[in-house]
This record gives sequence, structure tokens and C-alpha cells, in this order.
Amino acid sequence: MIQIPEIFLRGISPAIILGVAGILVMILGLFIRKGAATVGGIISGVAVLLAFVANADLRGLNQTAFSTLVTLDGYTWFFNLLILFALGMTILTSFRYLADETNDLYEYFVLLLFAGTGMMFMVSGNHILTIFVGLETLSISVYVLTGILSKSPKSSEAALKYLILGSCSSGLFLYGAALLYGASGTLGLPGLAKYFQTGSYTLMGAVGMGLLLTGFAFKVAAVPFHMWTPDVYEGAPSPVTGFMSVGVKAVAFAAFIRVFFESLQALQVNWTNILWVLAVATMIVGNLAAIVQNNIKRMLAYSSIAHAGYILVGMIAGTAAGVSGVLYYLLAYTFTNIGAFGIVTLVGRKGEANVYLDDYRGLG
Repeated sequence: MIQIPEIFLRGISPAIILGVAGILVMILGLFIRKGAATVGGIISGVAVLLAFVANADLRGLNQTAFSTLVTLDGYTWFFNLLILFALGMTILTSFRYLADETNDLYEYFVLLLFAGTGMMFMVSGNHILTIFVGLETLSISVYVLTGILSKSPKSSEAALKYLILGSCSSGLFLYGAALLYGASGTLGLPGLAKYFQTGSYTLMGAVGMGLLLTGFAFKVAAVPFHMWTPDVYEGAPSPVTGFMSVGVKAVAFAAFIRVFFESLQALQVNWTNILWVLAVATMIVGNLAAIVQNNIKRMLAYSSIAHAGYILVGMIAGTAAGVSGVLYYLLAYTFTNIGAFGIVTLVGRKGEANVYLDDYRGLG
């Protein structure tokens, strides 16, 4: 007898709202000849507000849904708020940017909404494949957003670099998941936790953990997996760069923490030894490289790399206080970095102009 799993749509209602809005904008864009981007932006903004309301209804939940594939708890609620704030601010700054570009790119808002949908499944995933599906939904949307200015060589180059390196990191992540499944027979986070707690894990399981760590390190731009960041941040449209620097980084850390603290806690000594090396290297390289930059977007890119090192320190602590520190840091980081890239967008006027430090003289 086939059992139909319990369907709890209310638990994923914010993601459903963003996904449906993205489909609606995509369909309307086919029929509206002029002003499609403006209509898409308005619908996207309304969808974000509705998702805020739906997410407020999830506060206080502490349960799993969809056959334990999704976790609905305070952690998910918090990161949903961060995602929606980053998405809302990106949509607001994009109106002016797209008007300056004189492009009626309604697809821009479709991709933003789909990226937000993927992000929400990443932060709520209680199964490695749920997290991976969310990761790929996010990544593919951001790859296209990076190169959406087809007439800009820098934008096209950045998109190609991001696609190639991002695909490699996704492959490593998936191979890691395959090895973990081969070793433990499960990809659910609770099942993996039980497997590693026995202490009888195999080399296959340890290698799988290492590949997962590498995949996450790429997504958070930790040294030495940071090479893509400056070029992609420079070439991508400024609002997209802001969205990547806060939204993508926040959800990558959210999934990173959930996987390693919930399923790989028994191996904390092993992965902590790796993370502290990455953290030190990331802080040093990020800050030293930022000093010599004269392009504001590249400087902020290296600053973003350095911040990844600071956030890794909270993970290395391995305590509830450390995780709380990471959440607080990401909240403050989201507000400040979205503001910084908002200024870059507004000062840029026509497209990607005024991106050098000299262009900001007298701004105060």
C-alpha cells in the first residue's frame, strides 16, 4: 500500500508565493510589449511583502514536513526574513538601474524570484538533496543574472567564469553527497548524524564530508576557493552583486551550519581543524587584497571574502553562542552591504559607470 506523505503547504508558503510570482511575471512579460520590467518589478515587490506576511505565520513552529525533507523552525524563519529583506532591497534598487540601462528586462525579476525560492529551500532543507535542489535553483538563476547585460563584455565574462567554477563546486558537492549515501545509506541529516555518532564511519564517509565542505567553501568564497569572487562581482550588474554578496552568502552559511552542526557534529574535531585554516587564510587574503584595489566593486568583493573568514570563526567555536554570533553578524552584514551596493548602483548613473574610488571624491 502506497502511503501519501503529509503535505504542509503552509510551511513553504513564502517559497510558493515567490515561485508563483516568478511564473506570473514570466507569462505577463510575453504579452506586455512596453513597460514589462516595471510591471514585473511591482509584482515582485508585492510578492515579497506577501511572503513576509506568510513567513510571520511560521514563527514558533518547530517541526519537519514533507516526509522530514524540510525543517520548519526558528532558524528557517530567521533566514527567510534575511532572504526577503535582501530580495526586497535588490528589487527597489533595480528599478533605477534598469531604467538607466534602457532595457525592458522583465526576466531580471523572474530570475530574482526564482533565486529567492531556491534560497528558502536551501535554508529549510533537512536532506542533502533538498539542499542541493535549492542550491541549483539559486545558482542557475544567479548565473543568468550575472550575464543578463548581454552587450557588456565584462558581464558575459563574469557569467561564464561563475558558471564554470560554480558547476565544478556543485559537482564536488554532489559527489560528496553520493559518497555519504554510499557509506551511510541515507542523505537525511538525522540519519547521517546517527551514522557518524557510531564512530565506525568509513573512509568513504570522511571523503564525502570533505567534498561537501569544499562545495560550501566555494559558495561562501573562502580562500582558496575565492578566485571567482572579484571578477564576478565586478562584471555583474551592481544590484545583482549586492544580492550575491549578502543573500547568496547568507544562505550558503545557513546550509553549511545546518549540515555540519546537525549531521556531522560527531566529526567536529576533524572539520574544525580544516575550518580554522580556511578562516585565517580568508581573513588575511581578503583584507590585504582589498587594500590595493581601486575599483569599488572589487574592493567590496575582497571585503566580502574577509567577512566570510570572520563568520567561519563563529562556526569554529562550535557552540550555540558561536552560531548565535554568526546569525547576528549576518543580520548586520546584510543591512550594511546592501546599503553599500545600493550606493554603488545610485552613483553609477548609466549602468556600470563611476566604479572607481576617484569617482567617489566629494560624495560626503
